[in-house]
Amino acid sequence: MLSLKNFSILIFLIFCGNVSATQTLTFSSLEDGRATSIVAEKVLVIAYAKLGFELRFVPMPPKRTDYMWDNKQLDGISVRVFDPHLHHAIRVNVPITSAEIAVFVRDKNLPIRKYVDLKQYRVGHPKGFTIFDERLKEIPNTAPANDQKTLFKLLAMGKTDVVVDASYSLCTVKKLKLEKEIFMLEPTLEKILGYHYLHARHQHLVTKLEKELKALTDDGTIQGIQEQTNQMILHQCH
Repeated sequence: MLSLKNFSILIFLIFCGNVSATQTLTFSSLEDGRATSIVAEKVLVIAYAKLGFELRFVPMPPKRTDYMWDNKQLDGISVRVFDPHLHHAIRVNVPITSAEIAVFVRDKNLPIRKYVDLKQYRVGHPKGFTIFDERLKEIPNTAPANDQKTLFKLLAMGKTDVVVDASYSLCTVKKLKLEKEIFMLEPTLEKILGYHYLHARHQHLVTKLEKELKALTDDGTIQGIQEQTNQMILHQCH
């Protein structure tokens, strides 16, 4: 029969074993609290839990991510639309989030359907996002802003002609009580997909992680998280 002393030792060993088996990975994330970031983090927590990992997300600007990456202080990047072009970064080839890129205007009759149609306008966009730097590189007159509130206030004042941002930014328009002055054009310019990146030292996890993410895609979990997050943001608009 197992004595009380031996039983206590056994429980202690089991506890220690469980603690040591759970490794925490540190990922950089965006500072803006955008839907794409929220969805990505929720999806990754589920997928990595199935592999026995806990996650820590550290919000930071891209330059800080580059510095910490070069100093091997990060295990990965939560989500990016474009390749971050960092040494030893591996893309996990299952998209974990998406967003619609839209045009916001004061005049609903502006004939804008494609990025090229923006050339004759002064275009506001969020600062520090590769997607906008890339898509608007041929636009001669751009006005990047540090936050969404500034973007839409400048548009309302006529300092810019249009704003290009994710469609859920309409929530910011409503919070600013500008929905009678600023409108979102439809259809949107494009749908973008976000991918997770791992440092090459965790290359052995990529295939397993892709399997878990594909399962979450196939059973509708990722789509469900996306829809729930969008609804949550809409509720926060009022």
